[in-house]
Amino acid sequence: GYADTSGPEKYNDGLSLKRAEAVRNDLVSLGFPADKIRIDARGEKDLLVHTPDNVRQPENRRAQITLE
Repeated sequence: GYADTSGPEKYNDGLSLKRAEAVRNDLVSLGFPADKIRIDARGEKDLLVHTPDNVRQPENRRAQITLE
């Protein structure tokens, strides 16, 4: 899970974790095994669209799924 730079960094860390957990929960409800899913909260790190602090950028509010 990721967040944009609007709001405090600590808040965005928590928001990105909630975003990742929501995706995990949806995948589990679809039948994917929970023990095979790893989540990571990136907060404001690794922005898709680089912006200064306190900028609302919808493209940075995202969840990313990687299959291995």
